Amino acid sequence: MKIEKFKVLLYLKKSGTDKSGKAPIMGRITVNRTMAQFGCKLSCKPELWNARESRLDGKSREAVETNAKLDKLLLAVNAAFDTLVERGGKAKMQQMQEQHGKQIRNLQGIHNQELEAKDREISRLNSLLEKAHSWFPMFKEMLRMEKLCAVIGFTKDMIESLLTKKEAIQCSGKIYSEEHRRKFDIKNDVFRVEKHPMDSGKLILTINRIQMGEWFKEQFDKLRQSLRRPTEEPRKSRGFKL
Repeated sequence: MKIEKFKVLLYLKKSGTDKSGKAPIMGRITVNRTMAQFGCKLSCKPELWNARESRLDGKSREAVETNAKLDKLLLAVNAAFDTLVERGGKAKMQQMQEQHGKQIRNLQGIHNQELEAKDREISRLNSLLEKAHSWFPMFKEMLRMEKLCAVIGFTKDMIESLLTKKEAIQCSGKIYSEEHRRKFDIKNDVFRVEKHPMDSGKLILTINRIQMGEWFKEQFDKLRQSLRRPTEEPRKSRGFKL
């Protein structure tokens, strides 16, 4: 058979959208006037699909990984077709479909194994995290404190001193309030991580023995009052006019 036309087209089957909002990616092979369709065993959300480029838009992890698998798939299809052409073009469309189907199944098998391995690892980590929370009740609070200290602007060494060494730290500079979305000045202020006075299962970050949230509120109120303070000039006496 003389090959006059060979084309591989990838498209999104929007009518097959699943519960997560993803539609399956399909392929269509055209050899002369004969067409064959196949499933790529991949899916994506319709808004990510670029029909002109036959791939996902953007540089998200999902887009990069899916596009890499599509590229690998296209290479496999073209390689299979080149092999058939080199053998004299005696293979029929059905044979090409079978070979391509086998390659798709192999790729899908590898893909499924990778997903299963990731799922097992995520399940293992979640199990360890649950055990850690059960075995060490303060573990979750320590993680929360670590995040708070990082948001405020403390370095890793400062956080280690507060949480691991359980030491107070004295510092100057600026600290950030996520609630007020601004930085506040500090000078030789002392920070500690202490147990909550009303709940021993909770931790609080204090500055000069004042709870961090209360200190931020005080500083913000002072700033707001200073901005609202009137700047009136004393009135001059008009005197008496004779």
